[in-house]
Amino acid sequence: MTATEQRRRTLHNPRELRRRRILADLGQEEAAKLAGISWPYLSLLESGKRSPSVKVLHRLAAVVDCPVAELLANEEGQDHDARDGKELTVR
Repeated sequence: MTATEQRRRTLHNPRELRRRRILADLGQEEAAKLAGISWPYLSLLESGKRSPSVKVLHRLAAVVDCPVAELLANEEGQDHDARDGKELTVR
């Protein structure tokens, strides 16, 4: 299984999670601490190598101040903004 295939099998949207964290002006360590998880685990979530529990997903959504639904992957596993359907670019 390639990294892209693995990323598409997660229930959350790794790119949106990272984008929201950056928009919240939080580093990985700070965001992880606020969510009660380790920063290496947050890194794995943002890379799509791990999927968060529902509890962790809710805590992360609270930390980045967005609805949980916006951190979920859509049915095809595409990374796009739920509000306007545009592709996301995270640099």
